[in-house]
Amino acid sequence: MWQQIVDKINSVAEVRKTVTECKKRWHDCKRWTKEKMARNRKAALQTGGGSPAPQEALDHMEEMVAAVIPKEIMTGIQGQDRADYQDTTHIQGK
Repeated sequence: MWQQIVDKINSVAEVRKTVTECKKRWHDCKRWTKEKMARNRKAALQTGGGSPAPQEALDHMEEMVAAVIPKEIMTGIQGQDRADYQDTTHIQGK
């Protein structure tokens, strides 16, 4: 799959890319987009009165990346509370 992506990129790019470079770029794009989305979510949920902090608009590329990021990655699984989680890794045999 990655080689097909690289072949398509290299067919239009001036500088040839490797599979490793393309994977890194994809990882970075997802990370940057998630970070921006998290800042926007934090600003939207911020309390303290006054006007809400301005949102950072996602550009076209970030919108496309955001469309493939599962919503639960950004918001968590609804109905689950970390306080309900019990770490049992310390129990022998688990």
